[in-house]
Amino acid sequence: VHNLLTVALAPNDTFIYNLSIPASAALNTSGYLLNVTSVTNLSGTFYADSSTIYMGDAITTAYALTVNAGGTFNGGSGTHTIGSISSNTATSSLTMTSGITKLNGNSASAGTTLLIASTSTFNHSSGTINLTSTGGTYWKLNTGAKSLNNVIIINSGGGSTQGWAPTI
Repeated sequence: VHNLLTVALAPNDTFIYNLSIPASAALNTSGYLLNVTSVTNLSGTFYADSSTIYMGDAITTAYALTVNAGGTFNGGSGTHTIGSISSNTATSSLTMTSGITKLNGNSASAGTTLLIASTSTFNHSSGTINLTSTGGTYWKLNTGAKSLNNVIIINSGGGSTQGWAPTI
């Protein structure tokens, strides 16, 4: 996605390796499936609408979704599976889906699954966050005193929580 360009997905434009949306650019998934197999760096605007979204659900070496300074993530109402999320600046904006967000990894560099700066804009949209592990995954949530709506831990073997400090 290039600067000053708004892109809407078509049905077959759904699989992307790395996704980078620069400032002044926007991506609207328009209800279509989006599968980003590596990392997403967001400095522009992302609109999920009712789309099913997969973002770096196997990534553990970096945040799967990073909302950078000036970036806006609008989660819409679809189901999202994301490895980990960072919205760690005063000018980033993260609005979760009103549906279900499944977080199934963590950033190896920070060991954190969900990082939200106390100064960033955050809206839980009355959605649900599922922390999902099949074993050996450790979750660390730092929500910067932001409240979460509903959190469900789904652990099918070996994972545990650490650094749990959200307001629910």
